[in-house]
Formats: sequence, C-alpha cells, structure tokens
Amino acid sequence: GVVISSGADGTDAAAHEGAIEAKGRTWSVLGCGPPNVTPNNQERFRQILDAGGAVIRPFREKTGPSPACYKGRNRVLVALAELVIIAQAGASSGTENASNHARRLRREIWVAPGVGDGFVYSWLLIDRGARVLRHESELAERLRAPKLEGAGGAVYEALGAGPKHPDEIAAETGLSTSAVANALLTLALGDVVVEGSAGLFQRKTLL
Repeated sequence: GVVISSGADGTDAAAHEGAIEAKGRTWSVLGCGPPNVTPNNQERFRQILDAGGAVIRPFREKTGPSPACYKGRNRVLVALAELVIIAQAGASSGTENASNHARRLRREIWVAPGVGDGFVYSWLLIDRGARVLRHESELAERLRAPKLEGAGGAVYEALGAGPKHPDEIAAETGLSTSAVANALLTLALGDVVVEGSAGLFQRKTLL
C-alpha cells in the first residue's frame, strides 16, 4: 500500500514520516506546479523520493500555490486513494473540500473522533455515515481485506465484525438464500470467511 498526503506541516508530514519509518511507500500531492514545492521544505520531499516515493505536482510548470490549487490538489489526492482518513477537522476546516471529493468519487471516509471545537466537522462526517476509526487494528484489517464485487462483496460487507446466519445476511443484503449460500461457499474457499457453530459465518481474522 501507499500513504498519500499533501506534504503539509503537521498531520500530513507525520503521515509521510510514519510511512518512511515503517519502510513503506508514500506519495505527496502538492498544490503547485514544478519546480515549486509547498511547503518550502526540500528535505521532506527529498526523503520521500529517497524512500522510493513520489512527489506529484498536478499543475502547469511554475504554477504557484493558491487556494484554488489546494482544492485541485485535494481532488487528485482523493482520486489516487482507496480510502480517506480524517485525523481532525474543525468547523471551518479545509477537510470539507476533500471529503466532498471523496463522496463524489465514492471513496471510503474514516474519521478519528475527538472532543472539542477542533472536531466539529469530524463528527458531522460521522453523522453523515463516515466510519469511526476506533483503533489502528481496524484499519489494518480493512486494508488487508480482499477486494470483492457482486454478491461476494455484499455478503462480506454484511458480515461485519460479528458472526451471522445466512438468513440474516439474505435479509440485510436483499439477496436470495441460494445466492448467499453460493457467496459464502466461495468466500470460505477463498479463506476469507469461516463457519462457526450453529451455522453462523464470520470474517476470518486477517491480523
């Protein structure tokens, strides 16, 4: 996987640094065109490149940073991502622009909750259906989960974290009992779902 962020000071920089320390890959999408960088921290971007990452400037040469470019950067950043993680967003946060792109592009939104004015928009996103990031293990499991489509994907999503009976899954997904049974068999053969007692099925632990 790749950690994608904007290279900005604070949380974004920490995301890049964490990826590099973990020997992972990270990309930075900047709100300017080459050869400019924003913020003006050449060392940060050199470290990203030295670690096998990328610095992406999706604007014409010599385009300087601007609020319009930052919004365009957010669109590119979200488009490159599989899911979007919101660490903190206050009432007037620029995160609103990124989250709007995420909804339009149908990207998952995960939000780390908190208390106080600095998390006003974070809770609004949660109220709108964003997933609460309670523990890093949940995110790790999501990223390791198989990418499934059709009936298999619907059944896998319906299973969630707890065991369920096929009839319950059919009721939740709107699939026929035979379609659910076939999907569960396929998932079991793929070693991502296991059958427990009383005919209940659950996701296999991936951590």
